[in-house]
Amino acid sequence: HFDGCDGIKTGFTYHAGFNLTATAKRGDLRLIAVILGAPSNLERFRQAGRLLEWGFQTFAVAEPVKRGQTLPVQVRVGNGFAIQPVAASAARVLVPREDLTNLNVEYRMPSYLLSPMPAGTPLGTVVVRDGARIVGEVQALYPEVHGPTAAWPAGTELGSASGSVQTDPPPAVRVFDGSLR
Repeated sequence: HFDGCDGIKTGFTYHAGFNLTATAKRGDLRLIAVILGAPSNLERFRQAGRLLEWGFQTFAVAEPVKRGQTLPVQVRVGNGFAIQPVAASAARVLVPREDLTNLNVEYRMPSYLLSPMPAGTPLGTVVVRDGARIVGEVQALYPEVHGPTAAWPAGTELGSASGSVQTDPPPAVRVFDGSLR
């Protein structure tokens, strides 16, 4: 018995030996182990258990950006107001547990727009890095804006988004705190 195991398939041939594919889930982390050519029926289960246990002890799923989360950057719109873009989806990344505190979130988007845009218009990218390595990316979207600073309603033709975006300095970066949720 292996804690979290929810799928298994065994196989055997004389030339291939004892084989096993197993899946297990603990919390938000699902792992798959594939064992080929084990010398015995018992040994294939032992090897799969050791491999899965190592995976659960070594890796973690982090979600430094949540779907719909208001991002900690501001984009000025015309001569009027500033908006805070929102994440189009969650940035869920699998990293070694020891690297959780090395995650950085980088915001690549303009600092200024010439005019409002429809809600949901892509504005840029949120990049998640483990040190120098990119481990995740999600789009940053123009948010729903209400009140006197409201943006144009969805479906309003505003022309090319690329024509109304001004380039700006290097992106903002924040360090992920290492929490798993």
